[in-house]
Amino acid sequence: MFTDKKPGKYTILLGDIINSSRYNGVQKKLHDAAEWINRQFDICWQTPLEITRGDEVAVIAKPNNCWFRSILRFNDRIRPLRMRWVMVYGEIKEGLVYQSSSEATGPAFIDADQLMHKLKKSNLRFDISTGASRWDDILRGHINLLLWRIDQLSDLQLQVFRLYQTRKRQIDVAQSLGRSQQQIQRALKAMNWQVIDAAEESALKLVTLAMEEITS
Repeated sequence: MFTDKKPGKYTILLGDIINSSRYNGVQKKLHDAAEWINRQFDICWQTPLEITRGDEVAVIAKPNNCWFRSILRFNDRIRPLRMRWVMVYGEIKEGLVYQSSSEATGPAFIDADQLMHKLKKSNLRFDISTGASRWDDILRGHINLLLWRIDQLSDLQLQVFRLYQTRKRQIDVAQSLGRSQQQIQRALKAMNWQVIDAAEESALKLVTLAMEEITS
């Protein structure tokens, strides 16, 4: 885990389950996803991702592209639940020594809470505040569109998409999922996987460029 405990600027990421009252087993699903994401992204965190208000999560992260990658992976893991997210790059004044987002204080958390409150009143999946309005506008639009499109995928389509991203061969994906190659081919075509893959890759590049510029 990233262990800088000095006051300064950090990335705050807040997540909230959309319409959590419609689902059963929310707490277990959220707990399992939080444990999994902490194992995957431990090197990126200033504090572990924690469940804060029943159906909300929070983490303080290094100011790079980890926050975006963790949103994608967490969203995949938490299905069939759907998430909304806010990211704020701002000042944390104290509490980092406790390595818990609930103990940290500063303007960044106030901004993040206000942004989440605003987001809950909309149909958007994501909002951002970094102090660089040009980048905020670009990332807000791009990431919202990407998250919305991924949310439209069925669970099987998402499995096919993620496996194909890494394995690149339809036959390998088919064997992993116990399906025929023809089924995998149809699923990829139906979701127009290349568009989603290109959008995800470009979003990651934009986030990387934005964070490099904002933190320089």
